[in-house]
Amino acid sequence: AVCAALRHRGVNAQIFEAAESSLRGSTGTGIMISPNGFLALNSIDPRLPDAMRDVGRNIERQRLRVTDPSGEVQKEFAFNMTSDAEQCNIGWSRAQEILSEVVPDSLVHCSARFERYEKSDDDADAPITVFFEDGRSVRTSLL
Repeated sequence: AVCAALRHRGVNAQIFEAAESSLRGSTGTGIMISPNGFLALNSIDPRLPDAMRDVGRNIERQRLRVTDPSGEVQKEFAFNMTSDAEQCNIGWSRAQEILSEVVPDSLVHCSARFERYEKSDDDADAPITVFFEDGRSVRTSLL
């Protein structure tokens, strides 16, 4: 989402991902998108909020538990969500698939485990060099 937002604003952003491939399929993780999250997605691309809603699940009721250090429940609060406090749960891999529609695969560089960076004064447009464990490097102005 950050890459898409930066590109939307004219920054030549790219993604350097440590994983060997982009996530596809279930990883067992998910995210919850709140009203502010939907506003942020809409500012990137107006198609994104509805795309997330279409594959996500609207949360209608929540339960919060307060536990002691051993995990025993001390208090429990259950409440219904209001229409102005929309919460949508979506699997992380599905969210990534949707975001990949606004960030071309050519901008995602997998197996790029960060090693270090160096700052120099010899190139004002790209003063930072990022080094990856596999020997690749890239010069940039923002890290």
